Amino acid sequence: MDLSQPRNRRRYPVIITTTLFAAFLWLSLAMNGEYEWTFSLPLTVKQIPQNMALVTPLPGRVDVRARGIGWQLAGLGIFSHPEVRMYLSDFPAGPVRVPLTRELTIKTDLPAGVEILGITPDEVNVRFEPLVRKRVPVVPRYSMSFRKGFGIAGYVTAEPESLLISGGGSVLGSISRWETAPVALSDVHMTTSFETSPLDALSQEIAVEPRRITVTVPVDLIAERTFEDVPIEVVGAPPSRKALIYPPTVVAVLRGGATRMGSVSNNEVTARIYYSALLRDTLGVTIPILEYPSDLELVSIQPSQLHFVIQKVR
Repeated sequence: MDLSQPRNRRRYPVIITTTLFAAFLWLSLAMNGEYEWTFSLPLTVKQIPQNMALVTPLPGRVDVRARGIGWQLAGLGIFSHPEVRMYLSDFPAGPVRVPLTRELTIKTDLPAGVEILGITPDEVNVRFEPLVRKRVPVVPRYSMSFRKGFGIAGYVTAEPESLLISGGGSVLGSISRWETAPVALSDVHMTTSFETSPLDALSQEIAVEPRRITVTVPVDLIAERTFEDVPIEVVGAPPSRKALIYPPTVVAVLRGGATRMGSVSNNEVTARIYYSALLRDTLGVTIPILEYPSDLELVSIQPSQLHFVIQKVR
């Protein structure tokens, strides 16, 4: 029997502890030295001239080369979240090149003793325009997976329906709507409301209010309903002409929420043909246009093509 094995096992904790202590001691001595390091920090604009708007896109992040004690530099990425802030209230409308120097425009959250050696890029192009405001409709962005048999049954609504956006006229001119941040939901089987926020696009050039939006998605069991003998109306025929349509009616199948589908009357589903379209046809065949509530979906219409004959009225 080898009596040395228990003694060797007792040595392992001592060896591990000694090794860890030596590593910690070495790291402590090393981190007390002075180092240079480059950080990627977010760039934000805090002040601009009154009643003006920034219209030039700025980089979202800049590289900051800093010098300091090792412990201070290491703690920047772990214990704090510094940013580079630009103060532009004293600059003209531009365009103007703004140097990214600590003395003129930049403030950071770096701790005392950490020195900024340089920022890349070292300057940015800035241009302002008079501040303009306008309202644009909200466009909800969402993805949903539904429980079997369920689906959207009606109009998706947003509250508020529109947002107030502020910025330079050249930036706002092409914007006709504003999307929300995307939301994903699963196993949806009833009408659902959720809160979201405006999409953070062009956040430095455009301010968006309000910041909270409630989206309501009507959900119900999905059903189909057949509408028989839907009459066809010929629109725009002159008094001297008469269009004979065969067959004179169509059968339409619509899909929608079960509750909504039960309230649709036959008078809300109609079919029409425009006389001007018949004149352009050379085969004696036309396609009916079905009109129905916009919150429903057309599944099929039979027949899909109709024959016609134009006669003189005596």
